Amino acid sequence: MGVQAYPAPLPPCLITVLLPESRTTKHQGVDMSYEVVGRMLSTCIDANIPLLIEGGHGVGKSEIVAAEAKRRDIGFLSFDLSAAEPIDLLGLPSMSKEGTTYLPPACLPRKGRGILFYDELNRVLRQVRAALLNMISNRRIPLSGYELPPGWRIVAACNPSDGTYQTDELDPALASRFLRVKLDPDVRTWVEWAQANDVHPEVVGFVRSLGKFTPDANPRAWTMLSRWLMSNGGWREDPETLSACAEGLLGKIQGRAFVGCVMSSLRPIGLDAVLAGESAYRGKISDWTRARRVDLFRSTADAICEGLRHIDIVGRITGDKPANLVVSELVKFSRLCPGDIALEIVQAAERYRAEASASRARR
Repeated sequence: MGVQAYPAPLPPCLITVLLPESRTTKHQGVDMSYEVVGRMLSTCIDANIPLLIEGGHGVGKSEIVAAEAKRRDIGFLSFDLSAAEPIDLLGLPSMSKEGTTYLPPACLPRKGRGILFYDELNRVLRQVRAALLNMISNRRIPLSGYELPPGWRIVAACNPSDGTYQTDELDPALASRFLRVKLDPDVRTWVEWAQANDVHPEVVGFVRSLGKFTPDANPRAWTMLSRWLMSNGGWREDPETLSACAEGLLGKIQGRAFVGCVMSSLRPIGLDAVLAGESAYRGKISDWTRARRVDLFRSTADAICEGLRHIDIVGRITGDKPANLVVSELVKFSRLCPGDIALEIVQAAERYRAEASASRARR
């Protein structure tokens, strides 16, 4: 059984609350923003209500819970139930003159506060479910006498039981112990998270323009690709290795699309490239103009306007340069753009200047 401690950052997502249908553990959902679900997770922990997060692989289920534990500065203990045997919850039997008793696993928490995270809930052996039912309902395992400390909370996660994964349909008695939510990755908020967590600009820009995730090209796969790019500074000079890595992480279709995009000048650029100075984009702008690619100007303007909404992200990109210098770079870029797009960039820059000034005054 795997036991892990996650200090992982929080990947952004859109979560869906699941509403029960009659006589089944399948659900329909009501879309909620990550901010709302973050509050729901927090209040479930405060109210001691077990929470179950359902979602595809690589969308950040465990990271969401780990990040909440990190935010609260409490413990986080993860159990992979797909590898669990009955003794992993019940403990080992111990013989004595008085009879047989069970010794609870040493890895279970004995004190303090934290989140006990059960991953792969619908891949658990049937023999393990009884112990889980007691732990989730009563916070104890009768055979060993183990009791979960009062400061610990239970959260679980699973993949959908829709035929895509080798999972079991959740037992209704087990499922009813949880408040259940369904997690679907949201590109816009993932981009915000990625910019705040130093994900490679090429990855951020491509995912933003793509506008969606796929089962293979999921948030985890893009984050792994970012780490590979960051650790291989000469990747542009080795397109064969780049292709092998991208296709190995994202699948053939998305991998080839990413490589084709990053190796071409005919693609949008991000706010970071614009703020790096004219030398970073002058050649690309010329290529766009010759090719009459107004769509690339538009996509870049959209990225600029979205990025300027987040003062903290702009600060990280520029090293906290004064707002006037940031606006100056944006105005310089706007002069190379079609008229209506240039006006939109300048207006966004002025809004940024005003918000930056107000933010500085509030400090």
